[in-house]
Formats: sequence, structure tokens, C-alpha cells
Amino acid sequence: MTIGYFINPSGVPQNAILGISIAVPLLLGLIVNRFRQDEFAPEVWCIGLIWFVIVALWVLDMPTGPGECFQCAATEKLTRTLLSLPSPSGLMDNDGPFLGTWPAFALVGYGIGARIALRRSR
Repeated sequence: MTIGYFINPSGVPQNAILGISIAVPLLLGLIVNRFRQDEFAPEVWCIGLIWFVIVALWVLDMPTGPGECFQCAATEKLTRTLLSLPSPSGLMDNDGPFLGTWPAFALVGYGIGARIALRRSR
């Protein structure tokens, strides 16, 4: 996620970075939990959900103005800030996916990988 943020390749869409931010932690969770079994590891997705909700509430509380999602409804404010769909909102300096979406989805991916590893070990 950090490499995708700092390099900011213009040819790679943010949805691809979102997919990578799920896939890489999923593989990491699968590998780590193959060797070090932990019953709590699959529940890490809850932390990701809590993080996403905190950032979403922060975004909803942000003031809007010209160039910053002016007169956006709540749903549009969230999708444009956290997913950059159809275009970035201007809120959070357009870092919504980096601060809110990608870390949350990475934790969900890790939890899925850990769950798969624990099921295969039994």
C-alpha cells in the first residue's frame, strides 16, 4: 500500500492497489498461520472493520466547500473520499483510500488468509 501510494503510478488504477492490499496480506496470513497457529488471527478483520468505521465517521464529520466535495450527500462523500469513485472528493487531501480503505481491507485479507490456514491444519 505504501509503495503504491508513494510511487503513484498513473497507469495503475486504485482498484488494483485495493486488490493488491487484500491479496498480499491474505497470502501473508496464510503463510504465517501455517507455521504459527493462532486462534485469534482470523478475528483481525474486526479491527479492520472498526478502523473503517472510525475513518468513515471522521469523513462524514468533515466540512465541505468548493473543491472539496461541495454539496455532497453522505453516500457520495464516503464513496468519493474512501474509494475515489467516480473521482476523488478533495477531502483528506485525496488520501482517503490510503488512510481508510486499504488498511481496513488489508486486515480483512489477513483474517481470511489466517482462517484458510487454520482450516487446512485441522
